[in-house]
Amino acid sequence: KVLFNNGKGYFYSKLEFELPFINSGIERVDPVDLDQDGDVDFLFTGSKVLNKNGKIINNSNILILGITFKENCPDTRNSKVVDLIKKLKGFGANIDVFDPCVDIKEAMRDFGISVNNNLSEINYDNYDAVVYAVSHSEFATINANEFKESVIIDIKGTAGNSHWSL
Repeated sequence: KVLFNNGKGYFYSKLEFELPFINSGIERVDPVDLDQDGDVDFLFTGSKVLNKNGKIINNSNILILGITFKENCPDTRNSKVVDLIKKLKGFGANIDVFDPCVDIKEAMRDFGISVNNNLSEINYDNYDAVVYAVSHSEFATINANEFKESVIIDIKGTAGNSHWSL
């Protein structure tokens, strides 16, 4: 039995489900609590994981939306998104982080992560994948369909029509 987040704070269960589209390259599946809601999420990792266009994660451009501990809050202490960013960078991905709430200088000082907080600077055509990691209210104004060729990974149920959702 698998529980799915409906994006509104509730879960529904299915006995059977289809895994997200993955071409190949999964080396491990880590049970983690990415969205810090107390339940187990699954992080599929591998050094040669392919996206929907057959591109290896190495040298892929990935946009992470949100780095804070929780939505609409500047606090980055205990943020699991930082771990996700480090893991993706370890696979050789090029990571851009956008967060309208975080203190940019603090994120650089504490984690060595450069964060953009200007929504108008996002180039929608530049990303192979977009990870909605935190559900800041400002993210509701982003149309996920603008990321035409991107795999959308929606950890918190923010994007609505996503390819992957936890």
